[in-house]
Amino acid sequence: MKKVFVFILIICFLITGCSTTGTYKEVFKEEPFCNSKEFFIPKQILYRKTIKAICSRNFIIEEDNVDKGFILAKRFFQKGKRTIILLLQAKIIADDESKSILYLNAVQTTQKAYVADRTRFFLWVVPLPGGGGKEASKITEREVIIKDEKFYQNFFSAIGKEIEIASKKINRKQEDDKADLEEKEIKNDETKLDKAEIKEGEDEFKEEKIEESRDKQEEEAREKDNDIPLEDEGR
Repeated sequence: MKKVFVFILIICFLITGCSTTGTYKEVFKEEPFCNSKEFFIPKQILYRKTIKAICSRNFIIEEDNVDKGFILAKRFFQKGKRTIILLLQAKIIADDESKSILYLNAVQTTQKAYVADRTRFFLWVVPLPGGGGKEASKITEREVIIKDEKFYQNFFSAIGKEIEIASKKINRKQEDDKADLEEKEIKNDETKLDKAEIKEGEDEFKEEKIEESRDKQEEEAREKDNDIPLEDEGR
């Protein structure tokens, strides 16, 4: 009898071992789904836009790290006695300075609320003091990995819109800065032109003064030549 019992235990152990040791093979048997996208922007910008897109969908940020490019967010849905928890994980990897890759993974967990009555009764009628009471608890009914391609594509589209809005703001700012720079250059040119005209006027004024002084000196010299003393004439 003992031998039969030991044999049954060995068989159960082998069956359990075979069922668990081969689980890792399922990693490469699963068909890949579209949960990643390339964005031609730096990692830090993609991180900020991803955070904004997630928060705009009423997710609560549980954990985030900009250096690691990691975001963990949750959203809760109440369906009667059931609570559905949507856990979203985002991972951003910098491919180069101007290109980043975003990976999204989501898990949906369904929990159901139960109320257990722990009250003790005497003869199933009279409640006994100091015992039991009602106790609420939640049990996980189901947990699944979301593989819906449309779900991830909607997120990528939302992030793309945030990037587009930011790009338009940047382009508008660049255009405004360019216009301001051109206006400053025009003002500088006008200032330089005004200074050049003032300098030219000053130079002309100086030349006129010099010419007037020269003419005056020549006129004085002629007057001296014409003004001969009488004594000199008699001689």
